Amino acid sequence: DNMRLGFVRSFRLAVVTAVLLATACDSTPTDFDTTATERLEVNPTYMVIPGGRSQKLDVRAVNAGRQATYADVITQIANCGEAAGITVITDPDQLDLQPPGKLLVFGEIELGANCIALSADGARDTVDVVVTADAVAIDAAPTLLRAGQTGLVETRIITFEDSLTMTPFDLSHVIFTSDDSDVGAIDATGFVTTEVVGSALLTVTWVPDSTGIVALAGTGTTRVASVTLDVVPNVPDTAFYDVGDNLGAFELGEEETFEVVIADALGNVNTNASEITGVSVDSSDPLVATATAELVVTDSIGNIDPTGDIAHVFVTVTAEGGGQADIFGTVTTSEGPLDFTGVFSVVAPAISAIVPPAGGPGEAFTVIGTGLSLPGLTTAATVNGFPAGEVVVVSDTELTVTPNYFCPGTFPVQVSLEGVVSNTLDRTQDPLPWNADDYEAAPIDNNDPDVVGPIQPRVCTSTDQVIDGSVGPGDADDFFRVTTTDPVVVTLTLDWDDAGNDIDIYVVDGGFTAFICFDGGTLGKPEVSVCSLQPNTEYLFWVEDFGPGLSNYTLDIDVP
Repeated sequence: DNMRLGFVRSFRLAVVTAVLLATACDSTPTDFDTTATERLEVNPTYMVIPGGRSQKLDVRAVNAGRQATYADVITQIANCGEAAGITVITDPDQLDLQPPGKLLVFGEIELGANCIALSADGARDTVDVVVTADAVAIDAAPTLLRAGQTGLVETRIITFEDSLTMTPFDLSHVIFTSDDSDVGAIDATGFVTTEVVGSALLTVTWVPDSTGIVALAGTGTTRVASVTLDVVPNVPDTAFYDVGDNLGAFELGEEETFEVVIADALGNVNTNASEITGVSVDSSDPLVATATAELVVTDSIGNIDPTGDIAHVFVTVTAEGGGQADIFGTVTTSEGPLDFTGVFSVVAPAISAIVPPAGGPGEAFTVIGTGLSLPGLTTAATVNGFPAGEVVVVSDTELTVTPNYFCPGTFPVQVSLEGVVSNTLDRTQDPLPWNADDYEAAPIDNNDPDVVGPIQPRVCTSTDQVIDGSVGPGDADDFFRVTTTDPVVVTLTLDWDDAGNDIDIYVVDGGFTAFICFDGGTLGKPEVSVCSLQPNTEYLFWVEDFGPGLSNYTLDIDVP
């Protein structure tokens, strides 16, 4: 996260630098000497870097007036030890648009401890750096095989950008071994053959040379990794409905035919007619549902043939009345009986009221109705076509729904139960501001750009949304995950209460990899960003504090 924050913040810092240069000729007097550095601020203060990788280091020179500058800092950096090799990159051409104050620390292949000495105008600080070795990983695809199957073990070296897979043509420094060659034998290329049922421990021993990419993990350092291979019998092992444990919810009088899948321990489907010899089925409540079963044997092209090689087991269920029933049965095989079961429900959910009928953005409400829940089935609700953030089943006649749709207006609400949908009723959400600080604690935590939770305002058409919040020392960032429904041009207006503080507004993509738009002005408010957003796309709205104090802000989201 720190690396990603640094990536996007770099754009903001570049703009800050430009603004400072543009205002350097302003004759307005100031109350402090911008050239007198009082201290250095560095982040992080301690770095652990695997060999061959790099990390970003932020260095700020702070003057007596608490103004952050970057003058003369990056030109006075020196390594202060010789136990490990590290390189500090300050060339902007190598930093991919990093502004002054952003440094890149690269760990060489030599392992150990070192530090970076920093100084500016007499202010000094150090950052400790430890360079560690990268790891060797082992993959077995798969780790579970049927007797007689084969597989391949792959070894890879982890580097900074990606993983390097060592193919059978460059494994001169790799030794493969198995502790039970009868279960799983492995050759010099990692190719595995299986014979008998059991478990075998497959081990890779790797001794790197001193050349090329192999050396990134530490010259001369032996790596050992292992994986357990389980070999199981190739016989029928389980039976289940092809729709999972639950057959589903159906309307009165509906009839449906399901296939029962017979599989081995690996989940491989077994249709061998010589091993599957019969089927029976029953219902726990015939007043709710009845069931019949059929074993169909075909030839290789699908023609029904009692002397054929392929067996299929079918169960037909008919909805007789409201309620719930278990549809259970047994498949007879050459290895013994295999039982299967599933839950069948006859229900048609109906909504009679929504309480209260109107509320604030994202406010929970109650759905009143009938057939809203049955044990073992999944109840879902949608608000304006979007899945609700949370649905709590209170009883079969009452649900509590928390929407993640924050747009104002009147929207349809609908309940579904395993695909059987209810009627719709409308609910109104008032265009009231909502407070971002209410979502500061885990598991929601709007300080974390990776969190996906109830903080999901949707960008609305022809309306206006307002978000209240605060950022400052100890709480420098607020993130809001936004999903668009249509192509829109959105105007973000960020204002705050203390003109002496500086906070900024950015828009980045949902994966935090691409910079969309921003207003990163210095000590000027309000800040306004105008962004063109694509339909059905996820974005992050990012409010960032840049000091020095606490700022209570209002973010106005306007779509014309």
